[in-house]
Amino acid sequence: MTGNEKIIFSVIVATFLAGLIIQDYYKSTATLTQSCPTSSCAIGLYEPEIKASQKISVDLNTATVDELIKIPGVGTTLAKKIIVYREEHPFKSVNELIEIKGIGERTFLQIRDYFVVTVETQDK
Repeated sequence: MTGNEKIIFSVIVATFLAGLIIQDYYKSTATLTQSCPTSSCAIGLYEPEIKASQKISVDLNTATVDELIKIPGVGTTLAKKIIVYREEHPFKSVNELIEIKGIGERTFLQIRDYFVVTVETQDK
């Protein structure tokens, strides 16, 4: 090999190695981003959504916004609408969720199994 060929070969090898390093970096960054979508992971605040397999039940009459937004399909806006509805008239049934603007049949079917309703009884 001539001197120029050695230089060209070295540049090609260096470029290839740099590509491998960059690719590895992006793969590791993508994995971190998928498992923790916000910077809250760095300060320990990240709590993933609840999965259906976890079989938890959130009481519609006592849940906070933070508890509601852990349910897949319920964001901050919808959680606030649920609380406003509850303040106007407490839930007697999970089926009342369908009455809330923003909860159509598809959303209702997606979220209903995560909720329960505890109705306070007053002893007379």
